[in-house]
Amino acid sequence: MIWPGTFQSGVTTWTFGMSTSDSGWSYDHTNPVNGSARQNSAARVQLGVWTKLTASYDATTGQMALYVNGALAATGMHTTTMAPTGKLVIGRYFNAGQPNNPFKGGIADVAVYQGATVPGSTPGPLTSNVNTAKCVDDNGASTTPGSKVQMWDCNGGTAQQWTFNPNGQANLLGGCLDATNSGTGNGTPIQWYTCWGDAKSNPAQQFIPRADGSIYNPGSGRCLADPASVTTNGTQLILWDCNGGPEQNWTLKPNNA
Repeated sequence: MIWPGTFQSGVTTWTFGMSTSDSGWSYDHTNPVNGSARQNSAARVQLGVWTKLTASYDATTGQMALYVNGALAATGMHTTTMAPTGKLVIGRYFNAGQPNNPFKGGIADVAVYQGATVPGSTPGPLTSNVNTAKCVDDNGASTTPGSKVQMWDCNGGTAQQWTFNPNGQANLLGGCLDATNSGTGNGTPIQWYTCWGDAKSNPAQQFIPRADGSIYNPGSGRCLADPASVTTNGTQLILWDCNGGPEQNWTLKPNNA
């Protein structure tokens, strides 16, 4: 379900929620009052204008994502799944046996897909918000498994063309962003490695962009980090506890944007 609400922020924002129960008001959702959820300014509701909303859920990774006009606006996690018994309904919800809270606005061009989707998931550089002239780079554009993933001057080369996919993998040169030796602890080095498995069999290759600019690895519960915010060329990236700091804040710039 997608709805506009203020929660505790005082600002009306779009929120994507998924029920954890077939009765009552129990939802995992993408508003930051809900645990690991993240949200940015793109989630703000603009009254009187048409807005394109895309809600995506990957049952394998548990990732919920809400895109507003193509921009990633809010993210969350949904792991307590249940099988819905009712019909797909647009513009209201069902509560206490009755239709409730109809949407006061226009709805058009609805599409439903089987599977997660990432609008505009095209290759592009992943820049550091510590220093926007630095990018996430595969050392020497190497396709040898174990090549380090590092900070480097942004140059538009093939070693910096990352694609984040609905399955949770971050791809480059036919390989994947990978936590070395499937490590999950603080300081685990990040490398380029052959893609294999899925989110359940290989959580070391699950790196999910979140709405606050962090790149989240669900298998470890940690984030992609530039250690100590050092952006010197050759600095290898690591996993670290998610803390919202600039060393964990990244911007993906698709080449067609």
